[in-house]
Amino acid sequence: MRNESNEIPYAGFFVRAAAFITDMLLVNLLLMPVRIVHFFTAFGSPASFMDRPVFFSKTPFDLFVWAVTVFYFILMTKLRGATLGKSIFRLKVVSCEERNLTWVEVIFRETAGRFLSSVILMIGYIMIIPDEEKQALHDMLSDTRVIYAHEEDAYRKKKKNIGAPETVPVFKGTIPAAEEEAVLPDTIREESDEL
Repeated sequence: MRNESNEIPYAGFFVRAAAFITDMLLVNLLLMPVRIVHFFTAFGSPASFMDRPVFFSKTPFDLFVWAVTVFYFILMTKLRGATLGKSIFRLKVVSCEERNLTWVEVIFRETAGRFLSSVILMIGYIMIIPDEEKQALHDMLSDTRVIYAHEEDAYRKKKKNIGAPETVPVFKGTIPAAEEEAVLPDTIREESDEL
């Protein structure tokens, strides 16, 4: 658990990988009845339409499984800010602009963004390790971050304070002449002498 107030609670590579593996297990468990039916159907008629490649080497059944998986990630991320796997590990996807995620951002992040992250030896995911804000390539492209959900308020406060001007103390009332010399900086003292 993080307690430092100045540290933004970004989620690292290993916890995100564990959440992703958990999500894939859950989706595959959800699809198990469909896979069983498909197995017995394909066993009875091996040349069925569902098992003929239509998109590169992908069959209609493969595309169906992909679509269900992507739909799960899109829907859960948009509606809850986290999939079930992320919720188990107390993670949340947030926008860098301190607003709710849009459908376009989420769809892009979970489709094209994830594809680009995995295209060359998963380098887009490995980018999380050295990155200061623990962003994968799909996070960078969709302008999102994955943070620890229980520290979302700390994240939002820290984001608001970045770039905020420093506050200058304002003196109210009058300061006795003896204290004025000790309290006021030289520039203010010179201006008050001119008045």
